[in-house]
Amino acid sequence: MTTAELPGRITVQACIACGTRFRGGECDDGCADVALELVDAGPVDELAAHVDGLRRRVEALRALRAGSDAPLPELRERARAALLIAVPPRDPDVRIVEAWGCPKCGRVDALQPCLGVCVRLPLEMDDAGEYRRLAAVADELAGEERSLARAARLVANVRPRSGYEQTTDAALRALLTAPGRDGPG
Repeated sequence: MTTAELPGRITVQACIACGTRFRGGECDDGCADVALELVDAGPVDELAAHVDGLRRRVEALRALRAGSDAPLPELRERARAALLIAVPPRDPDVRIVEAWGCPKCGRVDALQPCLGVCVRLPLEMDDAGEYRRLAAVADELAGEERSLARAARLVANVRPRSGYEQTTDAALRALLTAPGRDGPG
């Protein structure tokens, strides 16, 4: 089934009992009744915060790699700081709501069997396409973060044995700058 996308975030009435989502609307020239896929705005905002945290951590890890000629104690501190950048967790179980509606006026009908105890509260929703776009960015950043973080953890935590300071220093710098190399798994 092909779905249309809503233009941005909308507020719907959501029944806390049955889960129905509804928003009225009517186009002057007639509504286009098309399939929609929506997601509650909360998970979209949480995923955006996750992406932002990942982006900041990846940028710090890239800077560590780019500045790999700094003295080892400075590299060690920068690696630790980059690894400590907070990345909010990602909820793996986000529910996509299938609905019908009009992308021009924002009308939404995601009806469920009524339980007869309707309590409707306003709920912000986004198009599921926005969530999927953010999820793809998060997946890409997470892969890069895993790769860069392996080398950063070694730089942050490896202490050279006495007499092997120069060898360890050279090995850690090589690990940071090696193309396509991301350290041991």
